[in-house]
Amino acid sequence: MNILSLSLRNAGRNRQRTAVTVLSMAFACFIMILFSTMMEGMIQGSERQVIEMNMGDIQIHQHGYLDDPDIYTRIPHVEALLTKLEAKGLKASPRLYAYGLLAANTASAGVQLRGIDLAREQHVTKLSQHVDQGSWLNKDLPQSVVLSKKLAATLGVAIGDELVFVGQSADGFMANDLYHVQGILKSVSDSIRHLS
Repeated sequence: MNILSLSLRNAGRNRQRTAVTVLSMAFACFIMILFSTMMEGMIQGSERQVIEMNMGDIQIHQHGYLDDPDIYTRIPHVEALLTKLEAKGLKASPRLYAYGLLAANTASAGVQLRGIDLAREQHVTKLSQHVDQGSWLNKDLPQSVVLSKKLAATLGVAIGDELVFVGQSADGFMANDLYHVQGILKSVSDSIRHLS
């Protein structure tokens, strides 16, 4: 008697036990497939969030910037680099990052200030489409900023409120300036706190 016929006779001898075993294995397999697809979807969503809302596909930094993020460590002749990238069909946007303290009323918070090129940035990220309150930045209002929802709640500010920024200027001295809240973003990313 071969093994196949023996196993079929054994499976048919107690049909209730066989049915429970087959259903248990099918249910476990279904749960594993469901969990695997949910994890894959979550990973793809997180990746899309980082690329579309924050970084873009790649970032180019001046040598040494990531080791010591300093406002002085900038790419020289950035327009020439952007022209070369755009000639190859790549969409690129310059950014300038600065760090400092943002205050309103009696509250304050450490922030990363992100200076962007309004015309080019909209081709690299979709952040401008995720304003929850107010509106996106406008070149005619240079003293306006867009905050993350979390930062706006921390500072207790709303659209039109005044903010004070204290940080380092490009020449190395202390810088301070007044800004007005132009918009508040939806909850998109913990790393996005302040744009101007």
